[in-house]
Amino acid sequence: MRNMEEVEILNHADLVSRIIQLKADKLQQEEELKKMLKEFTGNLSPASILKETLHELFENTEAQNDITKAGIDIGANVLTSWIGSKQSSIKGLISAVIIGMISRKVISNNSSKIVSGVGKLLQWGYEKVHNKQ
Repeated sequence: MRNMEEVEILNHADLVSRIIQLKADKLQQEEELKKMLKEFTGNLSPASILKETLHELFENTEAQNDITKAGIDIGANVLTSWIGSKQSSIKGLISAVIIGMISRKVISNNSSKIVSGVGKLLQWGYEKVHNKQ
């Protein structure tokens, strides 16, 4: 792409040559603009944003740890609630409370091992999917 430079046009042939060059520059600029617009809109698509977010998440071990811990806590709470709802008696309530206490203790004492294991599992899955493409 040429800058807007002063070109001396002395005759008809120079004029035709300059017009051809300007048209070629215009076509090249239009193609570059189309390419940039396509890339820009591709980056704004929900699938692209999700893919980039997941990619960054798999590279950020601190975020993985936080998400995994939250998921484990939610899972333990769901399990405790499920057990408590199955037994609508005092015995069921006590069982749910005890299981909740035990699960929180086990999770807090082994959280780094659990997070590490889940992280390895996620990384394995990510690599498996990523290598297919």
